[in-house]
Amino acid sequence: MQAARKGKSMETRPPHAPKEPKLQFPQIPADVSRSKLIKHLINNQPCSSLLTSTEVSSVYTARNQDYGHFDDIFCKVSEHETVSSSYQINGQRPLIAHHPTMSAFFTGTPSSLPQLIPTSETGTGNRYFMYTFSQPPIWQDVFAEEEIPAEELFDQLSMRICQMALFLNSSPTQIKLTDEQKKEFNSVFSKLLEETDMLGNDDLLAVVKRYGVMTARLCSIFSAIDKATIQM
Repeated sequence: MQAARKGKSMETRPPHAPKEPKLQFPQIPADVSRSKLIKHLINNQPCSSLLTSTEVSSVYTARNQDYGHFDDIFCKVSEHETVSSSYQINGQRPLIAHHPTMSAFFTGTPSSLPQLIPTSETGTGNRYFMYTFSQPPIWQDVFAEEEIPAEELFDQLSMRICQMALFLNSSPTQIKLTDEQKKEFNSVFSKLLEETDMLGNDDLLAVVKRYGVMTARLCSIFSAIDKATIQM
């Protein structure tokens, strides 16, 4: 390096700095900064990212920190819109994630939901599917022998999902609805849009249209799982 610094010819000049390798972490922790979240979205491409947490509090705690504030990223990723950032901490070049893909899965109590979605004005709430349930007051025998340990069961299921993902990645799938399905789809959402318009709130019309997109995504997911199940 000393000889290269003293040299004047192209042959003796120091080489360009090597590029930092992109490390892929498909499962993103809920406690993440805004800039790091964008880096994960970039590095994980073309695969999708998954942000999970068993406690919703982890999400809104990180979101309310100075390094958080990523509600707009959730909204953009839901529509596969470009996510970008250019802060001093990002370095010389801005961070840009083109056509980002990410899923988010959170669990928590009903009282924690308003903390995750404090208002409907931001558009974050209607990008989630909400599933609520209550368990019957039945005491389970904690001493009963399990047919298969929970960790072993989840390891098996995880491996199966991994194999399905690898298969689907090597076998692209195009989903098409039948004419009857298209007719029913348009009929249902046309009626929902008309009924929603009677409420006099224009913001709710976008919610109905977004649920139409979510329904189409569910069709694609179930079709892909069905294809992988049959082939494997």
